[in-house]
Amino acid sequence: MSLDLPDPQKGGKAFEDLLGPKRGPRASEHGKWINVVGTLSQVPVSMVFWIVTDNELVQCAFGASWQTRLMAYRIGDSIKVLGKINESQVGDRLALVDCELR
Repeated sequence: MSLDLPDPQKGGKAFEDLLGPKRGPRASEHGKWINVVGTLSQVPVSMVFWIVTDNELVQCAFGASWQTRLMAYRIGDSIKVLGKINESQVGDRLALVDCELR
């Protein structure tokens, strides 16, 4: 799987363990950190990137301080991100906030 555990200090679980019966993260997982390794699938809009990993689409939201480094990425590039599962997430796609490049 292309999603793995983040630094032990931040905690987290494997992607398969995060999903509830409707394929979205369980409420108990919101706010936890996870690493995502995948392929950039869409040109970023407002510092939000979409990454495809093992046929799962993951939304990654970065702060403005990452803009310069992120603009070097193109569709199809491999990317590794550490992000926090959005606490107000709705729906079946994994949405990460406070993302950082790894």
